[in-house]
Amino acid sequence: MDPIYEEIGVFISHKDLVIEGQRVGTNPSFYEVSQQEGIDIDTYQDWILAESQLNRKLVVYRVIGDSDTGTGHVYRGITIADHLFEHDIVFATYESNDLAIDKLEESNYEYQQFKDQASFLEYVTETEPDVVVNDILDTDTDYIKHLKEIGARVVNFEDLGEGAEHADAVINALFEYSNPPENNFFGYEYFCLRNEFRYATPHDEIPSVDRIMISFGGTDENNLTAKTLRALSHIEDNLELDIVLGLGYTKWKSLDPIVEGFSSNIKVDINQDVRSMAEHMEQADLLITSNGRTLYEAGSLNLPVISIAQNQREQRHPYAHVSRGVLSLGQAHYVTEENIRTAVSDYIADQDRREKMRRALAGHDITNGIERIKSVIFGDINED
Repeated sequence: MDPIYEEIGVFISHKDLVIEGQRVGTNPSFYEVSQQEGIDIDTYQDWILAESQLNRKLVVYRVIGDSDTGTGHVYRGITIADHLFEHDIVFATYESNDLAIDKLEESNYEYQQFKDQASFLEYVTETEPDVVVNDILDTDTDYIKHLKEIGARVVNFEDLGEGAEHADAVINALFEYSNPPENNFFGYEYFCLRNEFRYATPHDEIPSVDRIMISFGGTDENNLTAKTLRALSHIEDNLELDIVLGLGYTKWKSLDPIVEGFSSNIKVDINQDVRSMAEHMEQADLLITSNGRTLYEAGSLNLPVISIAQNQREQRHPYAHVSRGVLSLGQAHYVTEENIRTAVSDYIADQDRREKMRRALAGHDITNGIERIKSVIFGDINED
């Protein structure tokens, strides 16, 4: 449709016209302004709208997402963006981050693709954002200093690189510190819970174990899915196994012979790219997963977890070790099928233990992490 224009009450005229009692003349021309510039203050409501526009900040949110890193970073960015409607947000990612691009395309948020770091830095230099968020894991010193030179507030997620000490803030829900750097905000209280979990129904009891969810996300680098299935193939209880594979998982062929060998007392359902992880967790009585973000998602629903770390970095995530709602079996290479089978059998047999684990998770305030994250992202710039 053709645009419709509205007069906003601003005129550039000539004094002779005003003297003659006119304000426009007989041959006016028009100057188009943006919707933000065109706010005309006639009422208190107009004032509030204009003030809101003046307070809007530009946030450039850089994410990663490929077969190695999975989609957790981009999902977090989208969740945060859903809560930043009072500001303008533009996502940035490299052309090689195919999974991130796919998810950003689905989200309908504005995003930019870049060939490399140099082209990204050129972009932020030109656009001069108020905040740059780096959800890309480790950063280096030169990169962060460049962002600081353009005047942006720099906030990083899960950054263990040398650039972390130069950022304005580093948010790391997966780590706990006894002597943290001043710019660090850490622990489960700063976990960004996706909306599907915020509105899901937590478990208020687990009287029996009928359904076990297994999800190692991403590429499952050690194929813990297959190891766990082999471990549970000898369980004699009647069970449903809900297997949720990450988008980067490619070892399907290794699962077929294991599943074919299961006895009739165990039903196996395998899915990939599910619509809602929260729905799967709502139906589960136990989750077996790695030491990543899924731990916190399960925690928000009071769902007890048996966890296995995929690598040394995951092994350093303390929530799996300090939460009494999580049974950590250790790092993948040291966990045997017998370890997994014993842990699951004990969990099934001990209702009192299940309830203690569930209550421990219920005591953690994970849901409100997004509000704490927003405060960290904008720091004191909202007071300018």
